[in-house]
Amino acid sequence: MVKVNNNPAEFPLKEKFEKLLNGCKTQSQHQCLHQFFGDVNEMSIEQISREIEIITSSNNYSKSRRKKVFTIVIEGLQNIFRHGLSNLSKESIGAFLFCDSGNNLHLHFINLIQAEDVLKMKTFCANLKLKSLKETKELYLKTLLTSDLTEKGGASLGCMLMKLKSDGNLEYIFDIVGNDLSCFHLSVVISK
Repeated sequence: MVKVNNNPAEFPLKEKFEKLLNGCKTQSQHQCLHQFFGDVNEMSIEQISREIEIITSSNNYSKSRRKKVFTIVIEGLQNIFRHGLSNLSKESIGAFLFCDSGNNLHLHFINLIQAEDVLKMKTFCANLKLKSLKETKELYLKTLLTSDLTEKGGASLGCMLMKLKSDGNLEYIFDIVGNDLSCFHLSVVISK
């Protein structure tokens, strides 16, 4: 785990993470299976994904459910790594929480973004939310075939894939952190 580097912008991110974690722990039906706050990089993504594989196997989730969780975890963490803001130490500080409520699995991804990007992201998220799963799949395939993929990723393919893998159970929350920063929280639910 990485400590907050006394960057004032990271404190609201840590507070939001701790509030989610405490909420998960106080709800008797929720079991926190994995938590992470720190530098989201290639090594931490690899480590978290290995731990998620072990957790989902040991909890005897079906193979299909394990694959959904794994795909969503990878996409969510890569989004933080590629698109989240870096701190002064060049770390992409982000948070991840994985909980089981008995009926559903809950995955939370939280990171900082530029305030100027919020409107564009809200518009994309709202448009994606309005699409049916069939329309999302068609858009995903079209984008995959026609877009130029960059080093940072590919035209929001990760969000589309997470929507498909979660059967559309995505929620987006934007919280203003300061004049130029916002906190982006993506919540994904996988139903049993």
